[in-house]
Amino acid sequence: MLGRLLRRPVLDNWPDTGPGARTRKGAAGELGLPDYDYWLFDDDRLVRMYFNDGGRMEKAEIITDPAAVEAHQRHRGVAWAEAVPYAQYAAAHPPGGW
Repeated sequence: MLGRLLRRPVLDNWPDTGPGARTRKGAAGELGLPDYDYWLFDDDRLVRMYFNDGGRMEKAEIITDPAAVEAHQRHRGVAWAEAVPYAQYAAAHPPGGW
C-alpha cells in the first residue's frame, strides 16, 4: 500500500517538487510525522530515502534498529488513521476546486 499526505491547498508546484517534498512540513508536521520519505519492509526494517533539491534520490539508508522501526510503525498507524480512499478524496476535491 502506498500513502501520500496532502494538505489543502496543495502547493502550486506540487507535481514538480519531487518525491521527498510531498510530505514535508505541511500535513506531515501537523500529524507529528517525519518530513522525509521512507518505506517499511516486513515490519523489521526501514529504508529512509534522501533526495536532492531537484527531487532525485541520492541515497537510501537501510535501518534495522528495532526502536526506529517501531517508531515508524507508529507513524504509519497515525497516517492510516487519517487516510481516506483516493476515489473519495478526488470526488470531494475536484481539480481546480481548491
